[in-house]
Amino acid sequence: MAIRAATFNGQTICKHRFNVYFRMGNAAGLTDPVDYEQLWWIACNQLPTGSPVNLRYMQLYPGLDIMDTPSVAHALDEDLQDRFVGTFVIPEIGDN
Repeated sequence: MAIRAATFNGQTICKHRFNVYFRMGNAAGLTDPVDYEQLWWIACNQLPTGSPVNLRYMQLYPGLDIMDTPSVAHALDEDLQDRFVGTFVIPEIGDN
């Protein structure tokens, strides 16, 4: 998350970035396993419990705009194991 060291001038954009790291468990024997792409789609598009909107359209904190389009990328960890990294970027414009 970005940290503000000074006040904004009303035209400066600060972007808060949240990364989600995930690795799928072994799906052997499941009748309908979920893959990385489906899991990311669910995280971005399904409604969280008790919410009328999905995560992309929530106002997470007063003064923050609706987030930019989330992205996901394949990555390797320090042991060269597969994992995916999802990124949520939420802009804040000026001194809100």
